[in-house]
Amino acid sequence: MKNTLALFLLLAATGGFSQTPATIKTSPLTKEQVHSLALLSEVWGFLKYYHPAVAQGQQNWDSVLIQKIPLYLGATGREAISGLTAAWLSETGVPPACKKCDNAVPDSLKFNLDLSWINENNFSKAVVDQLLFIRDNRNQGGNRFVSLKSYSLQFAEKSYNAPAFQYPDAGYRLLMLFRYWNIVNYFSPYKYICGRDWKDILQEKIPVFYGAADTLALQLEFVKLVGCLNDGHANFYLTPVLQRFFGANHYPPFGCKYIDGQLVVSRLYNDSLARIIRMQPGDVLTDINGEKVSDKMTRLMGYSMASNDAIRPALFGSYFLFTGADSNFIVTKTRKGKKIIDSFAMPPYTGPSVDTSLPWRLLDGNIGYVNMGNLVVSQVDAMMKALAGTRGIVFDVRYYPQNTAAAIVSYLCSKPFIFCRTSIPDIDYPGVFRFGTEHLSGRVNEHPYAGKLVILADEGSASHAEYSIMCLQAAAKTMTIGSTTAGQDGNFSQRIYLPSGLFTRFSSLGIYYPDGTIAQRKGVRIDKTVIPTIRGLQEGRDEVLEAGINYIISN
Repeated sequence: MKNTLALFLLLAATGGFSQTPATIKTSPLTKEQVHSLALLSEVWGFLKYYHPAVAQGQQNWDSVLIQKIPLYLGATGREAISGLTAAWLSETGVPPACKKCDNAVPDSLKFNLDLSWINENNFSKAVVDQLLFIRDNRNQGGNRFVSLKSYSLQFAEKSYNAPAFQYPDAGYRLLMLFRYWNIVNYFSPYKYICGRDWKDILQEKIPVFYGAADTLALQLEFVKLVGCLNDGHANFYLTPVLQRFFGANHYPPFGCKYIDGQLVVSRLYNDSLARIIRMQPGDVLTDINGEKVSDKMTRLMGYSMASNDAIRPALFGSYFLFTGADSNFIVTKTRKGKKIIDSFAMPPYTGPSVDTSLPWRLLDGNIGYVNMGNLVVSQVDAMMKALAGTRGIVFDVRYYPQNTAAAIVSYLCSKPFIFCRTSIPDIDYPGVFRFGTEHLSGRVNEHPYAGKLVILADEGSASHAEYSIMCLQAAAKTMTIGSTTAGQDGNFSQRIYLPSGLFTRFSSLGIYYPDGTIAQRKGVRIDKTVIPTIRGLQEGRDEVLEAGINYIISN
């Protein structure tokens, strides 16, 4: 370890880590070194967003981190770490007293803020006092590294996308981890429900980023790190290295569901393309090019960026099921109990089938049906007039809506109503989220629609679809039928750039029901759970829609 430390110190003294492909042979980190590096990350991120001089961009903060890494690697124990941190704080300077800082923030707004690492178990009392002083006299009025524009977070970071950084040395690998970890730590509205303590994830990931053996190992660890957030708005750029690992994706013209432990064709996106490859709803997929589908799911489904397990198999089916060097596939499937082995060349996906019919229709029993995926705002008036005298209306939000909810609910409600609240990151107090203006919709309406209202939802209901469902649910008495939605509510941030030519993003705003109930990860409220069966799909039935019709008829 002494030789490794000496090399780190030499690199720091000569201006930082190498900007050429890594040649450093890193020894495994000890538990104490991991702890020291975790504290380094936390101090570095805290000063980045809190200290006025740093937040205003007066220092090259990435270079500062690179210089500090070897020092903290060699410093174990409270006394050594406190000494290094005290010297660092002295270099950075004492911020002026802040008269604008609002420090009387209630705990109800600090649910996502965790500064518990600032304590005397990690640092001396003098260092703790200095850090707390910075917290209370923090940067105000704009930050060099982060901003909020039109409710979307934007991050200003150097990308390090030169070829030399495809596999950077250990310092820049840790920079990748520390940058992303701190951005999430202070600005993800849903960090606190990711499923694990975010500090534990930092401790876990430090050794794997530090010791990543090559470009592929590093980029896969990055994908796994993004997946730890369990945010469906998070994603990752499919670099050439990752594409070679996953295989070129040949997007299928159908969607899948995971039913009774099996991956099943559930919906045809493009009828003509599905006929070419002879796929039908209800087909159970068992093998692709000689690999069991279950094995491929075990191997790759963890790379599907999702908020919950309801949507994860569907994403796997779209992005990982049909991967390969070319478009030729041998597929084993079961259809109505019969095993079928088929081969085909997957045609290029050209988009969904064109539907020129109206997005609404009248069903038997004088019941209206609305496909929310096809309905546009200019059609809402005509749709509601056509369905005004119906016994009930089924709004199918299993398809991504076209921003029509506000126009629709003006016909359903009797007066304006609040349907959700948003939590907005406070750039002047990183980690604090303040509740913005409650979202109001509807109007005074003396003659609202009088029939029954049904909403259909499933894992395909994501993001704006979930937001629309919340609006419909609040407008009037409704019955929401289906299954767990995608649980990825709210808009998404702009790109977050990281070394190795990578970027990602995540949800910018927190979305809540008016009573404070969260839809992220859990999905929107479902009143009656109905999950399609394999037999129902094979028979061409829509069991979720049937349940909606039965509710209207029986009431």
